[in-house]
Amino acid sequence: MKQLFDDIDHNHDGEINFDELHRALIRGQPTSEFDPITVSYLLSKYDRNHGNEIDFEEFYDLFRFINDQSN
Repeated sequence: MKQLFDDIDHNHDGEINFDELHRALIRGQPTSEFDPITVSYLLSKYDRNHGNEIDFEEFYDLFRFINDQSN
């Protein structure tokens, strides 16, 4: 899971920003609709420190949510 996070974190700052998350969601779920409003919602929902980015723990929770929804 950490390798996936690191692959998504293109600027390697230890957090995933809106653009990185948006690209990853589209790449990971090409048949789903991930418009900017949905991505913003997911980012704000899982960004516990409200820094407009998600760290690894927040990403893990988001990843579990998306997998649960797609199953």
